[in-house]
Amino acid sequence: MDPENEIPLYSSRITNTYIEYLALYYPDVDIDDVLKHAGMTRYEVEDPGHWFTQTQVDRFHDKIVKKTNNENIAREAGRHTASSERIGPIKQYSLGLMSLSTVYLMMGKLYSIMSRGADAVAKTKSPRNVDIIVTPKPGVHEKLYQCQNRIGTFESLANLFAAGFSKIEESSCIHKGADCCHYHISWTDPPAILQKKFKNYLVLFSLLVSIILFFFVPITHWFIFLLLTITICSLFSYRTEFLEKKDLANTIEIQGNAAKELVEEIGIRHNHALLVQKIGQITSTTIMDIDQLTSNVMHIIKTHLDFDRGLILLSDEETSRLYYQSGYRYSDVHRTYLLDLSIELNKSPQNEILFKACNNQQPYLINDVKEYEQKYSLDVSFFEKLGSKACICIPIIYEKKSMGILALDNTISKKILAKSDMSLLMGVASQIAVGINNTITFNKLEEHKKELQKSRDQLEQRVEERTAELKQVNLELSLEIEERQKTETRLRASIKEKEILIREVYHRVKNNLQIIASLLDMTKRRAQHPETVDMLSEAHAKLYTMSLIHTQLYQSDRVDQINMGRNLRDLVEHLEHLYGQGMNVIANIDTESFYLSVTQAVPCALALNEVISNAFKYAYPDGKGGKIEISLKLSKDDFVFIMVKDQGAGIPDSVDIEHTDTLGFKLVRNLIVIQLNGNLQIHNRGGAEVVIKFKATFE
Repeated sequence: MDPENEIPLYSSRITNTYIEYLALYYPDVDIDDVLKHAGMTRYEVEDPGHWFTQTQVDRFHDKIVKKTNNENIAREAGRHTASSERIGPIKQYSLGLMSLSTVYLMMGKLYSIMSRGADAVAKTKSPRNVDIIVTPKPGVHEKLYQCQNRIGTFESLANLFAAGFSKIEESSCIHKGADCCHYHISWTDPPAILQKKFKNYLVLFSLLVSIILFFFVPITHWFIFLLLTITICSLFSYRTEFLEKKDLANTIEIQGNAAKELVEEIGIRHNHALLVQKIGQITSTTIMDIDQLTSNVMHIIKTHLDFDRGLILLSDEETSRLYYQSGYRYSDVHRTYLLDLSIELNKSPQNEILFKACNNQQPYLINDVKEYEQKYSLDVSFFEKLGSKACICIPIIYEKKSMGILALDNTISKKILAKSDMSLLMGVASQIAVGINNTITFNKLEEHKKELQKSRDQLEQRVEERTAELKQVNLELSLEIEERQKTETRLRASIKEKEILIREVYHRVKNNLQIIASLLDMTKRRAQHPETVDMLSEAHAKLYTMSLIHTQLYQSDRVDQINMGRNLRDLVEHLEHLYGQGMNVIANIDTESFYLSVTQAVPCALALNEVISNAFKYAYPDGKGGKIEISLKLSKDDFVFIMVKDQGAGIPDSVDIEHTDTLGFKLVRNLIVIQLNGNLQIHNRGGAEVVIKFKATFE
């Protein structure tokens, strides 16, 4: 289906003109069958504010052509437009202009009242000749019958001024390949105006002839002619005046009917405005009682709307049942029935229309209750029991939640209900929903306030009790904290004493080691054998290394960790002084400042002392000197990497680090592999290269 054909374009007034014409000239046609085929309803046609789609009007026209066997019915129905009861706005506007030519010239505004599918423009050619150009709007595809209906409508406008039908010629048409429909409209003056002109000419002619005959005929004949002329002119004047009065009376009647319709419409709109205003005031005012709210709303509807009766059904909080809340003009029998009413919403009950209206949130407009049930197989027993003839059933909805039903009906009035009535009541139902929700919310807030106040009182009592408990606990805690502070002070004093003792121990150990180192140094000076000197130097270096560690321990803020970067620099400085004098050996140090525990720092320092001492003593035996590269790093995963490399003679191939009997290598291997659980590698790469790796532990 083309979406463009589903846009509302054509006023229900056009369809209603067809129906009025069919009622006059084809009374046997079943209008309801035609409307059902076209997807229209009676209340939509009766509603002057409703618009139909291209598909709907096409199906409507096709059906009535089949029913009447009249291919020209569109133009004939168009000619009935001027006499239709449903074109009040056009009559009011046209008669207000008081000129047929002006009416045609204002067709651009008048045409929009009937159709949104095309634009109309009019131009004057002469006092009784007008051109009208109608151009369809983009996307609109009118049919030939709509063009014929438009011609009939233009022809009928002359009847508003008693001028008969206009004469229309079409020079171009969209159904003949043109981009617009061009109509040439002409008309003749009404009979009264033509006869008045003839009378004026007749009087003038008679006067001239009488003057001429006065000089040529006897006076007796002249008087006879004059009397005869006066009699004839008087008869024509009387006839002309009669026609003018008849046309004037017809015009006054049409204008009177139009004015009456306008006054009635103004009254209806005024009532509707007051209705909306008053209900808005009630629903926006805080009312603590839903009974009072709904009663006030029903009273306003009763005052301002033309319905015989009305009621409000509300659902419970779980939206499982409907019950009667408020209403007006119901008999005692009907009120008893309503008060006992309880409609289940979880399953389809007998009152199907209320079930669907509430659960499906769908409004219903019924102009004939009995006929509606037969046609649509929808149970309306609720309204039948109440004796309703016509009714409107509107769901009361707030934020997509069904809160109940607003139902108005007629039992006596024969007024046809229109879609505009349903639209108005849907707006009223929305305001009722807001008012009910406001009332429920207000009542809940009041309940919450009471509960909050009660909770507040209970809380204050509990706070007082708890405060008393806390005061006692605070007192106990204060005593406990005071005792803990005393204990902490004693512990700190004890720790301080222990640190002092440990530092004193480290200091004394350092002094003892230095004394031993000094004794070894003195012994070395007296020794004559080179091997003895070397052994004493090595022992002196090892003692100094351990002494250096104890020196750093008692000088550091921490008595359990050693800064390995500082230790390495001090160690290398001592070994340079011990071995490097006169050997022209330079040590390049690349290290980071990180700490190791004493248990790892001592074996690591001893291993460094052994490896670096060997590099100083054996790397460059020829006396030419060279460099020793020393690197000490800590990785992110806490592995210590040590590399000592020289560019000297290297280590003999016969030396096997795993099975060597050499005291130095054996000591280094024991320190690294056994004590530090690390890895020791020795390579000859342009000199000796010793690589040490072990995992740092932080105690």
